[in-house]
Amino acid sequence: MSWKDIIKARKPVPPKFIRDEIDKFMSTVEGKVRFKEVNQHLMKKMGMRAMSVKPNAVRTYLYGWHSDKAEEFDPNVMRVDDYYYDLEE
Repeated sequence: MSWKDIIKARKPVPPKFIRDEIDKFMSTVEGKVRFKEVNQHLMKKMGMRAMSVKPNAVRTYLYGWHSDKAEEFDPNVMRVDDYYYDLEE
């Protein structure tokens, strides 16, 4: 984590190639999916490259950018703003 992330209280997100794969997977699913299903899909598609990313980073990206399709995301308790922020890429 860099000093910018600490100052802005940003949670880590996965690298771009994993975010792209999550986006492709989420565009194909219908209804809500669990975090475990997303993680299993990453393991099938990317193998060991998916192991380099911590699960909390994947969860942060899933809840921030795809909260409407995440089953574990509870809008009564959680806020999308806590997970979502603009990626400067």
